[in-house]
Amino acid sequence: MTQIRAMTEQDVPSVSLLIGESWRRTYSPIMGAETAARIRMKITCCSGLRRN
Repeated sequence: MTQIRAMTEQDVPSVSLLIGESWRRTYSPIMGAETAARIRMKITCCSGLRRN
């Protein structure tokens, strides 16, 4: 069974990355691949997480 819990401070980097990826999938056709890649790089560097 799935449990729902309150978000903690430790969840912030993962949630930020998840929201950013969703946003880029939605808006990258409008803003272009170069801008989307630049935003992805900023979020990856700032969040401390690496995505392949």
